[in-house]
Amino acid sequence: MVDFKAIETFLWVVTLGSFRGAAQKLNTTQPAISQRIAQLESELGVRLLQRDHRVASPTPSGRQMMVYAEKLIGLRSEMLAVVGDRSA
Repeated sequence: MVDFKAIETFLWVVTLGSFRGAAQKLNTTQPAISQRIAQLESELGVRLLQRDHRVASPTPSGRQMMVYAEKLIGLRSEMLAVVGDRSA
């Protein structure tokens, strides 16, 4: 099963263009980011990121994944806002 945290991590790596930037944004280590991305790529069976020196950019599969990752993050935020409003 694909881990939501790995999807969020993927989104930040692509958005910021680096594993290091994503690690700083998510307040974790670069090895943890690498592990999440490797796990996600393994589970999906595709390479999502092209790594060139210190820059990470999406592969064609990664660009497709980005569309769904953005939708999932948006839906999660919307869900939490609605549920949070009703719980208060």
